[in-house]
This record gives sequence, C-alpha cells and structure tokens, in this order.
Amino acid sequence: LHEEEQRGLLDQLGDVPVARQGYQEAYQEAQCAYHEYTQAIKLKDSANQRLQLIQFQHKELTDAALYAEEEEELRAEMNRLDKFEDLQLKAGQIVGIGQDEGSGVLDQLRKLKQILRELNDLDPQFETYLEECTSAQVSLQDLFDFAEQYVDTLEFNPSRLEACRQRFATLQRLEKKYTLPLAELIEYRDKIGEEIASFSSSEERIERLEDAFERAKAALGEKALALHAARVLEGEKTARAIEQTLHAVGIPDGELEVECSWLTQDGFEIKTASLS
Repeated sequence: LHEEEQRGLLDQLGDVPVARQGYQEAYQEAQCAYHEYTQAIKLKDSANQRLQLIQFQHKELTDAALYAEEEEELRAEMNRLDKFEDLQLKAGQIVGIGQDEGSGVLDQLRKLKQILRELNDLDPQFETYLEECTSAQVSLQDLFDFAEQYVDTLEFNPSRLEACRQRFATLQRLEKKYTLPLAELIEYRDKIGEEIASFSSSEERIERLEDAFERAKAALGEKALALHAARVLEGEKTARAIEQTLHAVGIPDGELEVECSWLTQDGFEIKTASLS
C-alpha cells in the first residue's frame, strides 16, 4: 500500500476517526482565525497612509479653533473698524437729532401725540393714528439710545483690524485648501476625528484576532497530538496483528513498524503515520 492508503486505513481504526474529526474541526477553526488575522493586518497596512493624512488634517483644523459664526462675525467687525469714521459720523448725526431740544424729532412727536390725543377724545377715528404715533415715539427713543451707546463703543483700533484680516485670511486659506465652506470644514474635522478613533478600535481588534489565532493554534496542536497518538496506537496494534498473521503462515521473521513524519500545509504542521 502507498503511504496515503496506509494512513487512510489507519484512520478507519479504533479511536482514530474521532481524533481525526476533532483535528479537522480544529484545523478549520485555526485556518479561519489565521485568515481573519492576516486580513486585518493587510487592511491596517493599507490604511496607515490614510491615518497619517487625517491625523495631520485633524490637528490643523483643531488648532484653528473653528466655529460656525466666526466668518460672519469677522466680516462685521472688519467692516466696523474699516469704516470707523463714516460710522462715527452717521451715528453721531442720529444722536444729535435726538438731543436737539425744542426742535428735535421727539419733541415734534410729543406735540403731535398730544394733538392726536385731543382729536381722539373728540372723534375715535384718530385712535389708530394715536397708537402709531406712540409706537413711533418709543421706536425713535430706542434708536436714539442705541445710537448714543453705539458711538460710545466705537473705537479705531488698527492692530485689531489687522488681526481680524489675518484671521479671516486663515479661514479663507483653509476653505480653499479643503474646498469646503466653514460649516462643512467643522463637520469634516469632527468626522475625521471619529475615523481616527476607529483606528484605535482597529488596533484592539487586531490584538484580539491575534490572541484568537494563537489559541486556535494551541488547540490545533493538542488535537494533532491526540490524532498522532491514536494513529500510532492503532498502527502498533495493526503491525502486531499482521506479524502474528505472518507467523501463522510460516513467515516468522516478518516485522512491521510505525513511522511518523510532520508535514506543513497552509502554515500549519500536520503529523502523519504510515506502516513499514
């Protein structure tokens, strides 16, 4: 018999079929664990360049301390600083109108309101206009108060104007570099932050897969030894039985022995047995 046929014969005897079944199951589990582990390593290697890129981008965008309303706020502040003189002049004119005693708008409205009140007492048709005049008086008073406060807060600050321009230029540079508006830049920063975190999870997964593979290899080794022992035992039994048969037919010097060898298949060592 050829070696394969001899092993096939042994694998049908005694406890060998059970041991062989256990070995085959362990081998399949080890192969599966090995495949998952090596695939994860390959994916990790191919993803390293991506990780380096998004780590750089995330740091750049995080260091920039972006927030959604900043661009509009900078535009408004630069406009105020750049047009300081015009704003001061126009707002000051409003304040002047409000402070013009005797002939000011508010004084005229007060007089008009008094006349409308008297007319309303005589004819209710003037009630709507009296209400509108009262509302206009309140609105104008609010306007004059705001204009006065606004003028007090106006300050020409060349260094602040330059800082705003530089910051605005930084935002525009980032928007141009990433071809995204500010709001979407912030979303992208958060998205790649989550992606970076997932790489840490991937490292942990690789460690778990490696541990699983090592456990599967250890289990496979135990099953291989059990199969080997069962084959040797049945081989010895078969050899002795054949020797007895040879003696019975007049061949007293016939001797058989079991030989075992290790094979390598898909990275795993397999022990085989044969008679000789």
